[in-house]
Amino acid sequence: MTGMLYGHSLVEWYATRYARMNMRAIVEIFRVKDPEHLDQDPTAASERTDTLYVGPGRLYSVSGGTMSQAMEDETIFSSSYISTPMLDENNQPVMSQANDLIKINEHSDPLAMHLVFRILDVDAGGQWPSVRRHMVTGATRSATWTWTP
Repeated sequence: MTGMLYGHSLVEWYATRYARMNMRAIVEIFRVKDPEHLDQDPTAASERTDTLYVGPGRLYSVSGGTMSQAMEDETIFSSSYISTPMLDENNQPVMSQANDLIKINEHSDPLAMHLVFRILDVDAGGQWPSVRRHMVTGATRSATWTWTP
């Protein structure tokens, strides 16, 4: 019986190590706070979030293009997966959920830098859980958007 437990722990260790070696981005997961205390200061909007996690993550290929049209604007939404460790650097579980946001803070691909995705679903469980995998979506850049500094 002890051999089975040791074998199981060893498999989890290898799975976790392999997964972390593939986490080459730095991501930030945050949750937008309840908007019940809104005031008239528009600069306070960026302070209305709770950071849940900052650390290594893996951004899978961003693909797709589902078009959504609201009024006269067309927006294309891309989809992907982003994995993070199950536990943060303090050994606390990463407890993300649907509708949290993930921002790519560092990545080797300049086009991925600073992208923000909305979490649609979070995988849980599995035989050897070593990562927290998030199904995400995000609006792609458009030539018709006006960028302000």
